[in-house]
Amino acid sequence: MQTDQTSSSLSLVSLKCFLLLISVFMGILVAIFFLAGCAQEPVTTDILVPVDFSNAPSHMMVTSFQTDKIVVRIKGRPREIKELAAQDIHYPADLYTDLEFDPAGASQSIQSGNYVLPINKGRIPIDPDMILDISPSCLRVHLEKRISKTLPVRASYTGQPAHGHIFMEAACEPSTVKVTGPIALVNALTEIQTKPICLDQARASFQKKVPPNMAQPHLIKVTPDMILVTVPIQDKRVIRQIKALPVQVLSDEHKGSISPDSISITVKGPFSHVESKDMDKQIYAYIDIRDLAPGVYARHVTINIPVEMAMIQAEPRVFTVTIPEPGKRHSNH
Repeated sequence: MQTDQTSSSLSLVSLKCFLLLISVFMGILVAIFFLAGCAQEPVTTDILVPVDFSNAPSHMMVTSFQTDKIVVRIKGRPREIKELAAQDIHYPADLYTDLEFDPAGASQSIQSGNYVLPINKGRIPIDPDMILDISPSCLRVHLEKRISKTLPVRASYTGQPAHGHIFMEAACEPSTVKVTGPIALVNALTEIQTKPICLDQARASFQKKVPPNMAQPHLIKVTPDMILVTVPIQDKRVIRQIKALPVQVLSDEHKGSISPDSISITVKGPFSHVESKDMDKQIYAYIDIRDLAPGVYARHVTINIPVEMAMIQAEPRVFTVTIPEPGKRHSNH
């Protein structure tokens, strides 16, 4: 019995020793890998850093620059470089601060022209000890005076309305806008046009909000930046000739006749009315002879047309009305 207990104790001790050896071995492996990572040889690489031009004097603005990126050559361990590559790194070009050191003096005395801004290594958000070189060593920018003025707005179009329709001059709200930008560009403007408004197949007036149409929107700011345009669409006024329109005779017991028995007219009105299929039913001519005694008369024809139309010509103007004596024959010729 004692022998069995001794064997069990030895087995337990052996297992603990085995697990301890494995733990020590794993610790050694981890330490080796860690030391190997720390002992990586430094490498050299280039990082492309975008430039943010900011803080320009209030009366000036940047209109062009030689480059908006700088190349920073760095040296570091692969892990450090990988971490840098994952960051959103920018170089802040502080125009107000940099231009204050220009021989021109105070910022208010700065005039339009080309300027050179030296790269400040301390502004690059990278450990200075890692930076080997910066290219270019300076930034070249062109500054122009910033001005504002008020200009009228005019709507522009593309396409054509539906057949028989026309568009009238659009109304813009607001009718004027404030334009801010470089003095040379702003002074060259006399009005601001909107982005083209599509008129294709339009049959009725409509409104649409559109932005101004600027060739260089990154340099010129328009306030407000959206324009409400009201485009009036109307029926085109057209002319139509109706030949040989029968003239009706209003009489008692067909007691008279007229000559000639038809009239030709020319009407003018909105396209949708003049070209309507129902228009012929709405236009008619007649002469009322019910109160006339026997005899021969010269009379005008009454012509009924829709209120939307106007009659611009009628031929003939005068008709001969013949009322025979009772008992005598008459004809409608």
